[in-house]
Amino acid sequence: MVDSEQHYPLGRSRSGAEVAGLYWAWLNGAWGPLVRVRAGADRVSILLLGVAAVILEVQQPGRYAVAGGALARPGGSFRFGAGPDGASASLTGFRPRLPLWIYRLSHGPVHRWTMARFGHHLAALDSTP
Repeated sequence: MVDSEQHYPLGRSRSGAEVAGLYWAWLNGAWGPLVRVRAGADRVSILLLGVAAVILEVQQPGRYAVAGGALARPGGSFRFGAGPDGASASLTGFRPRLPLWIYRLSHGPVHRWTMARFGHHLAALDSTP
């Protein structure tokens, strides 16, 4: 299983649900045509070259259960939080379909890089008037 947590300073107050919405909108264009996001009321699918790589079920705004996908086994959660000290994104109990050693050399670094880029995106949003 994989756990990952990122913290982001915020220039203004936001809710976890708002940070999640900003993430899905940003991710939909961050990787060009390689990665797309389909977000609905009860499900979010992250598509890699048109294939549902990760499918998340909405538990409540900003909180998701990992339901499966080409790169994920069911189980674990992904959530966004926000408070006076900033925002956070947490992936807990993620079960990759790839063997763990391959995940650590491929999907894992891409996830960390993507989340770091999102942090830069949030900072840029909060620095514009």
